[in-house]
Amino acid sequence: MESSNRQPVQFLVFGASVREGSFNKRLADLAADAITANGGEADLADMADFCAEAYSQDAQNETGFPAPR
Repeated sequence: MESSNRQPVQFLVFGASVREGSFNKRLADLAADAITANGGEADLADMADFCAEAYSQDAQNETGFPAPR
């Protein structure tokens, strides 16, 4: 018996990179688009949205490797 009150499946799509133009971010965008196109709901998150230290190739290119702690 099918329910007429079906809700769309919700997804969190997370591109785990802080680098501008990263392949991960582009894949996350494509995944979110595919989910939406197929009737799902996609919340797109970005590493920069979270307060956590992360490796950044952009920062390394600008300032070099961080000093040891």
